[in-house]
Amino acid sequence: MGVEYKHFLIPTNPSFVPANDVIIKVDEVLTKWKLKNGSPKVYNLANGENTIVTEPLENLDFGQSLAIEYPGVEGLTARKVMGGSYYQGEVSDEDGYIENFTFIVGLDYKIHPSSEELTVTVKKPPFEGTVPIEPYCEYDEFLHYALHAESYNCSMSATPPQVDIWVADKKRIIGGQSFSGYWRTAFIIDCGKDLPKLGDDLYKIANREFINDFENALGSEIIEIGEVY
Repeated sequence: MGVEYKHFLIPTNPSFVPANDVIIKVDEVLTKWKLKNGSPKVYNLANGENTIVTEPLENLDFGQSLAIEYPGVEGLTARKVMGGSYYQGEVSDEDGYIENFTFIVGLDYKIHPSSEELTVTVKKPPFEGTVPIEPYCEYDEFLHYALHAESYNCSMSATPPQVDIWVADKKRIIGGQSFSGYWRTAFIIDCGKDLPKLGDDLYKIANREFINDFENALGSEIIEIGEVY
């Protein structure tokens, strides 16, 4: 399969739950940056149902957990967001691409996916009061290449999980960011084999105007976590 790359935009507070109009606001950001290349597929992830949702975006209530998956884009449109290629000189800007975008949003806590460079292990699950919550999903095999690990059906007041985090190179993968290893909401940019310009330092999307637009739509500042797999 070769080396591939995903980039996660995660609220700084991993327990953050956005306003219900966040789906439309994120859609508007993608439209503004010409990243909306067709209608998204919407899935209800609650309790592992993974059923297709046919309601229009403006009528959606994210509830426990939805995934809104947008088709990818190619060429300069992709470069405007992710910047130049890791394979600069071998891959032209016109040949650049983003495989897809997935916006996961809801009340359910999800453990960040593990990879060869970053491993998240649950020490203690979320609790509803004094009752531990069992995961309804141990590992995402439905969305593209595991966008999350364990998922837990949670209320707004659920106590978040406790995890151990192992990272091969903290400076490059997490940097000075506060990464908790779990979240309720995340926006994932799947770059496929078109890796951005990764180096020895933390990679962040160069287009900060796009990040600012996304944070305004989300209603929260974000951290950025990349994953090579």
